[in-house]
Amino acid sequence: MRFSDLRKLLEERDYRKEYETYHSRPEQVKRRAMRNKARRSLAGRKDLTDDKDVHHKDNNPMNNDRANLSIVTQHFNRREPRLRK
Repeated sequence: MRFSDLRKLLEERDYRKEYETYHSRPEQVKRRAMRNKARRSLAGRKDLTDDKDVHHKDNNPMNNDRANLSIVTQHFNRREPRLRK
């Protein structure tokens, strides 16, 4: 896919529809709230910067146990879990 094709695809993306059909669903709202809560729980750590993410080791955002949370790079955290090394 060429860059111009990608740009056109992004320009055509309907974010409002995306929110209405997926992000506003109650289970997704809960999961997002728990991810935000995990970040707040580690907010005092000096190694948590804007370019880092809070990672749930078991890939379950509902499990905010301290032993399940770690601070990792955005690149690692946003990859498909099955592709992580």
